[in-house]
Amino acid sequence: MSLPEFPTMPDNVGFDDIVSEILTSIAMEEIGLSHILNAEGEKLQYVLGTADGENIAVKPSIEEILEVNEAVRGTIAAVSMNQIFLYDKLSSVLKAFKVWGEGPKTPGSKAYLTVTKKDRATGEPISGTTFGLRPKGASSGGPQAVTNSAGIATFSNIPIGEYTFLEETPNSEYQHNGTEYKVIVDSAGNVTIEGVAKNSIQLDNVKKLSMAIEIIDRIHRDYINNTEMRLRPIDTGRAMGSEGILLTSDENGLIYADGLEARIYELLEETPAPNFQPNDEIYEVVVDQSGHVTINGESTLGFVIENTPHTVTLHIPEDSDFGEADSLELFANKNGFTIPDNPFDLNDGYVFASWNTMANGQGEQFNVGDSINLLTANKDLYLIANETGGGPEVGGRYGLIR
Repeated sequence: MSLPEFPTMPDNVGFDDIVSEILTSIAMEEIGLSHILNAEGEKLQYVLGTADGENIAVKPSIEEILEVNEAVRGTIAAVSMNQIFLYDKLSSVLKAFKVWGEGPKTPGSKAYLTVTKKDRATGEPISGTTFGLRPKGASSGGPQAVTNSAGIATFSNIPIGEYTFLEETPNSEYQHNGTEYKVIVDSAGNVTIEGVAKNSIQLDNVKKLSMAIEIIDRIHRDYINNTEMRLRPIDTGRAMGSEGILLTSDENGLIYADGLEARIYELLEETPAPNFQPNDEIYEVVVDQSGHVTINGESTLGFVIENTPHTVTLHIPEDSDFGEADSLELFANKNGFTIPDNPFDLNDGYVFASWNTMANGQGEQFNVGDSINLLTANKDLYLIANETGGGPEVGGRYGLIR
């Protein structure tokens, strides 16, 4: 037989914890006494020669047997006296438990309430959750209790009155449970919860959740890093301020948000990644008490946001001497834009020279192979051509170098 272990005492000791400790001590003493009685029985068996596997070499005399018997009787008498003490101890505990369990029966006395908190998914106890009993009509104040390692919190000596029971502060890893109960302690000390006579409440919580979103290039189907998005609650409240939190896509184009409470959020782009156009869409993120996260009504599993890169539009200017007016739109990528060769057909007598930000060739010039970053806007580039006959003369119109 093994001895029971005393449970670890919580920081906030309640009535139930005290009763459990006393009952455990009684049980441990009873087990000890049972071992003593068992040993005395084996002593008699040995002397009488009835013990299994034990053969006494010299048979004891009648006087010796009576002497051993008298010693056993003395031990049993001592055990019996201790049993009377334990019985009285147990009766006192049961009497106290009955009185407090049913509620004190004298006017003006006080009552107790026990709360049990568990993980909704695993059933494991949740420690560190703070509960409150707010007096009727009050927005704050009243007694508080914190769950111990067994997930139990106890309100002891509750004054007569009407209260709102609620979760004040959840365990840091769990969502807030907004369930509230009406609790009444009457003049006889009886406790009712939502009109039902009882002294206990059981609640479960869901762990705070995570969200992962992939941001990709709509054109090249590649991931986009360094996109900044803001997640903020639509309702005001507990964990975040009105500004919410800023999230940045990583090297794999992923945005993570951990520790989300059950509420409704909006997700919007704050700063696009370099070389990408702004995304003005606002996404609704819903985290519910059942442990589900949705974005615009869809599961977050595999949810993708597609962003469009900036463009570079190549032009042959209107009324140019070297070819018909034309244009071609090209897309940048996350690494920027590399200046291409001429894709247009030119009139005889002209050769491609470079690109320029102005049609008259007076802007910024770019040569084939140059790399540019389109940080904030799309870009237009105009073709510059050289005339093949004779030495070039700088000037002319619409990008022509004569």
